[in-house]
Amino acid sequence: MKSSLQRTSFFILLLALLCSLQSRAQQISDFTKAQRDSIAAMDFINRDYQFISDDFKLLREEIDCDASQQLKNKLSHRIAYKDSLFELLRYNLGGEYQAYLAFHRILKKWENIGFYLWMDSESTKTLACKFDIEHPHLFYEFLASEESSADKRKIFNRLKNKLKEADVESLEPSASYRDWMYHAFEHNPARVYVQKNYLKKNSRHKH
Repeated sequence: MKSSLQRTSFFILLLALLCSLQSRAQQISDFTKAQRDSIAAMDFINRDYQFISDDFKLLREEIDCDASQQLKNKLSHRIAYKDSLFELLRYNLGGEYQAYLAFHRILKKWENIGFYLWMDSESTKTLACKFDIEHPHLFYEFLASEESSADKRKIFNRLKNKLKEADVESLEPSASYRDWMYHAFEHNPARVYVQKNYLKKNSRHKH
């Protein structure tokens, strides 16, 4: 009986997820490429949000005092922080696609950026601080941009040496910083290990 209820709950959650993904895909397809590029270029980190603090905490007291009843009702069904954050981003930005991009950029972790550089999260954060960058996604944008400097070239020369020592195939001389980042990410053993554990863990939860 318990197993049957678990399967039913799982399928309900899966159906809800599929509906959400379908809705998001439909909204994305409604935009032209120029519109998608324009939205993707938006800075979702350094902006003021209503009911969200500068460090992306939920301002519960302000929500209780100033939010519309409609928004309060929507948030009342979203107990988890991430669910509430996404709802507030959608409220602030006016669209599912914009909220989706903002959500994933805001929640990006130093560990994620470290995978691109073959560094641990603390070392990555320390390196970002040297460039006065305090948020993981902003450091990602800095690294992936074609803007160059002696310090940035030093970061990528160090990365290339690490890849060479690990016998990872080199890229063409014309490869961009972004190309090197994704090449390093793909071949990073730590990233592969984390992904395998994540997939294994989620596979167990489905049975």
